[in-house]
Amino acid sequence: MTALPKGQYIKHYRYGFGVITESDDEGTSIEFELRGTKKFVTKLMVVELSDLTPPERFRAKWVKTASASPASRKGLAGRPRERFVRRPPQDQAKVKTKQQ
Repeated sequence: MTALPKGQYIKHYRYGFGVITESDDEGTSIEFELRGTKKFVTKLMVVELSDLTPPERFRAKWVKTASASPASRKGLAGRPRERFVRRPPQDQAKVKTKQQ
């Protein structure tokens, strides 16, 4: 396979639909819709040219999140973390009566 034009919409058997972002006789870079950007050896890659038009590129908006207030952080300082809590052993007599 030879170099493909930039912006060509293609379909790859494993990664799905994508757009050629860079291509020459040695290597080709394709940005796939679901899998991100992948690089291929141009001579070895197997793709189908698509006559469909590529969808508009989606860009996530940056959203500023509120940080924790200093007052709420202050209340947690000095307390030990309680990640794992051991349970006290149960009496065998209580367990047997519950099962019956």
